[in-house]
Amino acid sequence: MNADSLRADSAFRRGDLPGVAAMYTRIAQQSPQLGMAWMRIGIAKQALIKVDPAVFAFNKAVPQNWIVPNATLRLARRSVGRYTRRNP
Repeated sequence: MNADSLRADSAFRRGDLPGVAAMYTRIAQQSPQLGMAWMRIGIAKQALIKVDPAVFAFNKAVPQNWIVPNATLRLARRSVGRYTRRNP
């Protein structure tokens, strides 16, 4: 792990969601094949109620084979949430 990854992981452990989203976004831009970065971006964005960016990140995590069942479940929950808000 490099220094950026260590700082991002520390932010994730502390629950610093804006920091997690920002730091892992930089990491994912530099290394788009890192599924963990995309997954953690998605988790942070989901918790920050930023649905579309969360869905985008989870969709990036799945092809990288990073916790596919978890990412798929989170995508399904986001999709259902969007549907029920639009179609009460």
